[in-house]
Amino acid sequence: MCTGEDDHIGNVGTVKSCPTRAEVERKRQARRDEEEKARAERKRMSDEEAETCRQRAEGKLRAKQEEELERLRAETNDGADDADGAKAAATEAEIRRRAAEAGLAQTDPYGVLELDSEAQMTAIRKAYRQLSLRLHPDKVKSAELKELAQKAFMDVVAAYEVLGDPEKRAAYDNLGGQDQAQFNTFWEWEQYGGGSDSAHDFYKGNKLISPLTEKLWPRRVVGDAIWLVEFYAPWCSACGTFAEPFKTIAKNLEDDNIEVGAVNCAKEGTLCGEHFAVTSYPMIMMVTKPSHSHKSQHHTSPRSTRACLHECAACCSAAS
Repeated sequence: MCTGEDDHIGNVGTVKSCPTRAEVERKRQARRDEEEKARAERKRMSDEEAETCRQRAEGKLRAKQEEELERLRAETNDGADDADGAKAAATEAEIRRRAAEAGLAQTDPYGVLELDSEAQMTAIRKAYRQLSLRLHPDKVKSAELKELAQKAFMDVVAAYEVLGDPEKRAAYDNLGGQDQAQFNTFWEWEQYGGGSDSAHDFYKGNKLISPLTEKLWPRRVVGDAIWLVEFYAPWCSACGTFAEPFKTIAKNLEDDNIEVGAVNCAKEGTLCGEHFAVTSYPMIMMVTKPSHSHKSQHHTSPRSTRACLHECAACCSAAS
C-alpha cells in the first residue's frame, strides 16, 4: 500500500519498498500519541505559570510588532519595497476583511499568510515580506483605514512569528487541535521550564535552518523544493566545527529557492540509519523530491570545511 502522507518517510532515501498496513498504522498512532502528549504537557501548567507565560509571550509579540512596524517604515521611506512587487497598498476591501479577522494568527497562521501547511521557508519569507509591505499603515491615507491596516499588519507579523521560526513552526504543527488557540503561551512555557532537551541541537533558534525529523520529513520535503541537509551527531567534534560554516551556507542561500535543514542523528536514528544510510558525520546531502531522481551527497571533515563551502555553493547553483 502506497497512499497517504505518512507512508513514504524514506521515499527519497535508500528505502524503496512500500510499508505494510501495520507499519503505516504504527507511524500514525505514534503521531497521535505525540499530539496527545503535547496536549497533556499543556494541561500540566498551573494557572499561575500559564498567566506568567501568556504575559511574557504577549509582551514579546508586541515588541516584535512595533519593531517590524518601524523597520518597514524606514524601508518604505527609502523606496526599498519597489523590488518586492508590493509597492501598492492593499485594497480597502482586503484591509477591512483582514482587520475583521485579526486574531487568526495564533489559530491559523498559514491562512493569514495565504499559504498551505506544506509551504517552504522561502515561500513563507516571501509571503510575509509582500503582505507586510502592502498592509503597512503608512501606505494608507484615510485615518480610519490606517487604524484598520495597522491591525491587519500586526496580525501578519504575529503569523510570521509562528511560521518564520522553523522550530516554532514544527511545534505549532505538532500541537494540533484547539490547543493552538493558546499556542504562544504553550511555546513560551516550553522554552522556560516545560521544554525539550535542546542542549545538543546545534541549530536551535536559527531561523534559516529547519530541524528535520522522521515525522516532519514528509511535511517539509515536498513539491519542487530543493533541500541542502546536514546529518550530524552532537558528540561529533567535526560536526561542532562545521556548525558555524553551515550557518554561513544557510545565510548565503537565504534569498535562493533552496531550503536548508539539519537532522540530529542522535535523536533520529531511523531517518539517518535506515532511510539515508549515514555512516559518518557530518554528512551533507542535497535532496529533491523522488521524481527528480537527483540526490548528491558530500561528506566533510574539519580539514575540508572550506572546500565543502565552495562545493555546496556550486552544487546548489547547478540544482537551482
